[in-house]
Amino acid sequence: MDNAVYVKLKGIVIQDLLKDPHRAQFHERELKTEDLTPEYRRAVQEALAELRAAQRSSGASVAMAQPQRK
Repeated sequence: MDNAVYVKLKGIVIQDLLKDPHRAQFHERELKTEDLTPEYRRAVQEALAELRAAQRSSGASVAMAQPQRK
């Protein structure tokens, strides 16, 4: 696996997801195909995992910031 190629691809995928988070569905479908290079597959998997983690942490932060209603 070429690490430089992987890093470049991951940057491209992250930029794509930042511009349009709905593109995650496209990348998830793409992972189901067999003809991806190992570098691209790893880049997409890790970018999607980071997106999910960021969404979970921001969701938790929003929930904690809202006052409790009684």
